Amino acid sequence: MAKAEEFVGRSYGPMKFTVGIEKVREYATATKNDHPWHHSEEAAAEIGGVIAPPMFIVIPAFKPVIACVMDKDLEVNLAKLVHGEQSFDFHKPIQAGAQLFTTGTIESVREKGKMYLLKIRTETEDEKGEAVASGLWNLVIRH
Repeated sequence: MAKAEEFVGRSYGPMKFTVGIEKVREYATATKNDHPWHHSEEAAAEIGGVIAPPMFIVIPAFKPVIACVMDKDLEVNLAKLVHGEQSFDFHKPIQAGAQLFTTGTIESVREKGKMYLLKIRTETEDEKGEAVASGLWNLVIRH
């Protein structure tokens, strides 16, 4: 990574993602989540419509993370990148049909031995500007 500390505060996005009802159903099926609120409009009517399982947030929130590591200025060697860990704070359910906007910001970069520890914070809002989820992505880049 080129002069990593210079990139702290750099943001990517907001990146738009439309939450399609079929995508919600596919994700729920793929993760073996058979709760009717993720599949049936009739069952989910009592809560205002189909909602995505909480970890569905990974799909739209990953877009700015990808943009970050693909940023040519950072000179990240993808072959040496390892996913460290991630965490999320959920603020409201993800409604099928919602428009989500996610921005990712490099929160910190530090060198530790033969690797860089890159921390990216993502903030996802809906079309009303209401917070949906916040994420913290920790990546390890060997050099």
